[in-house]
Amino acid sequence: MSSRIRVLSMVLSGVAWLLCAQPAWAGVPSGVQVEGLLSSSGGGPAADGKYALTFALFGAAEGGEAVWSEGPVDVDVKSGQFSHVAGSVQPLTPAALAGLQSAWLSVQVGSDPALPRKSLASVPYTLRAAMAEGLDCSGCVKLAQLDAAVLAAYAKTADLAKVASSGAYGDLTGAPDLTTYAKLAALAAVASTGAYADLEGTPDLSAYAKTAALAKVAVSGKYADVAGGPELGVACGTGLVMKGLKADGSYDCVQAMDPAALPKDSLDEVSNGLLTNQFLNTVASAKVPVAISDNNPVGISDTIVVPDVGLVQGLSVSVDLTNSDLSKVKVTLFDPDAKAYVLYDKGGAGTALKTTWPLPTKLVSGDLAVWNGKNAKGSWSLSVVDTGFLNNAKDGELKAWSVAIQTMSSKKVAATGGFQFAVTDTAPVPCDMTQFGLTYASPKDTSLYVCNGKEYFPLQLFIPVPGSQQSPVASCKELLAKVPGTKDGIYWLNSGGATAYQAYCDMTNDGGGWTLLARIDGSKDTFGYNSALWTSIDVLNADKPAFEDTEAKLMSFVKLPFTQMRVGMKVAGATKWLLLTQTGTSLMDLMKGAVAYTSLGRAAWKSLVAGSSAQPYCNREGFNISCGSRAVRLGFLTNQENDCNSCDSFLGYGHTGDAGCSVVGGNYCGVMGSCTADAGDQNLVGFGYLFAR
Repeated sequence: MSSRIRVLSMVLSGVAWLLCAQPAWAGVPSGVQVEGLLSSSGGGPAADGKYALTFALFGAAEGGEAVWSEGPVDVDVKSGQFSHVAGSVQPLTPAALAGLQSAWLSVQVGSDPALPRKSLASVPYTLRAAMAEGLDCSGCVKLAQLDAAVLAAYAKTADLAKVASSGAYGDLTGAPDLTTYAKLAALAAVASTGAYADLEGTPDLSAYAKTAALAKVAVSGKYADVAGGPELGVACGTGLVMKGLKADGSYDCVQAMDPAALPKDSLDEVSNGLLTNQFLNTVASAKVPVAISDNNPVGISDTIVVPDVGLVQGLSVSVDLTNSDLSKVKVTLFDPDAKAYVLYDKGGAGTALKTTWPLPTKLVSGDLAVWNGKNAKGSWSLSVVDTGFLNNAKDGELKAWSVAIQTMSSKKVAATGGFQFAVTDTAPVPCDMTQFGLTYASPKDTSLYVCNGKEYFPLQLFIPVPGSQQSPVASCKELLAKVPGTKDGIYWLNSGGATAYQAYCDMTNDGGGWTLLARIDGSKDTFGYNSALWTSIDVLNADKPAFEDTEAKLMSFVKLPFTQMRVGMKVAGATKWLLLTQTGTSLMDLMKGAVAYTSLGRAAWKSLVAGSSAQPYCNREGFNISCGSRAVRLGFLTNQENDCNSCDSFLGYGHTGDAGCSVVGGNYCGVMGSCTADAGDQNLVGFGYLFAR
């Protein structure tokens, strides 16, 4: 990564000389605080992260050898700024500064060339001064050379009172008699209460200034109430704000809210973390798992092709592998330029290695940070070598590995939280080419409206499902054609008119697509031949369209056109079905009309009731048929006599009977059955279903 640096300030650190043996040095710090600004080749602050910096001291601005250095050291950089205590890794000893007439600091970023040196002025020479404090005395006059008479005037330890060495109060002579001192009861009240009111001779506060006499700023504490305050506008000018102070004390001014003054990756900070232009792209191997060969100096390798995802802000590699002995394993990464980075080199015991480089695990050799600011597009390879010998077989496995690249985009933005369009029923501005792409959301019709340059185009926020209330179909047959595989159930139909209705659809039997029209209970006379339910628009239990055993006349009976009918008769728990061809604009219209004969035949109708032996003569079938005094709305009539004058057997829906057949066993025989027993007919009552399509 190309970068440049400038040293903003330098002060002595408070770190002590821990390795110094001389007591005189104990209070002298051993480091120099270095603060700086790291910027990219484009001129803006460098991307946040850790950077490898190397620091060195020289005796001149150019040339010469370093008298001290430390690094590379991983230093945290945020918004381009960094801070480091030079000497915290490699001690900066006074001896290193010996003989220097001037000191110059050099900083190197990664493997880039060292940046221009900066003069450190006089601050580090305090370390040199500390050396003088620790010098041993040579040629000094010592105690042995002094005459004893000279020391006679000084007190010896033996001559001191006992209290001088013990410091104990009991060793004092002539201690005071505390009993003569005043007792607590004799003390002033304030001595025990501490209350201001118990003081005597309190000052007359009326002589002091009152609040009203104080300057306004003394009450408000506001800068605006200061009289004669500095005119900052004179220094920065209109539209400018003070960013900080320059080295000469003058104001460092920038434009208020100038985007150029913000870091290019600061979108998350200024949006309270709701937006970001930083992305993490992870490319994983699709070839794993790969077996690791035992005792193979060549090892195994796998390659990942990283696409063009932009310039790198940070790059990491994750590996997950197992082996019988990790102390014999070496893992190496190769970048698109064939440069090697040793990730793991026989580093420890165990059988599993699962980690990420460079954090939390450091590389053995190489620095992935060199890719910062570059495009990582190309082939990245991983090599795993097992130098140990177990059984000369495959005793390990590369389970997974990936390359993760953090980038900063100038082409897209992601919302880390929810993103909401303006919610309004009216367009915020008129649509023309200047507003192309402007979008708002309308709760009125739950649509997004997008300006196409001429008008707002609605995009519905749901997909209308055929058979739903939002998208009803004409019939169950149409629904099955539009959505093959639709299950049996209740759906929305609109067979004509402004109102949709719900209906039960049988999508599996006899080809499917059948719409339930009515449910008829043969034990009741609700659907007798003369019931108005057959010919009126009235419905019965239309809010219960399911396939069940309760009587109902559904809206489909009134509205649904059809060309086929499916008739079901349920007797003793078993239901038999009969298909017949018949066209009608609706079953209601068909029942209001004339007789409509069908030609299924006697055997087909008899199959609806097991064991039926209907009379052999006449054999009339269809809609609205009659024979003598007997009639059915839908069904089959026969006669015992060889004529059609007095039919006495029937099977079907909605019949009229004579006195001998109005009730059988206490139940109406209005759905199916017979009213004669002399020819072996059955007197049965059951439940009926009418479907059409």
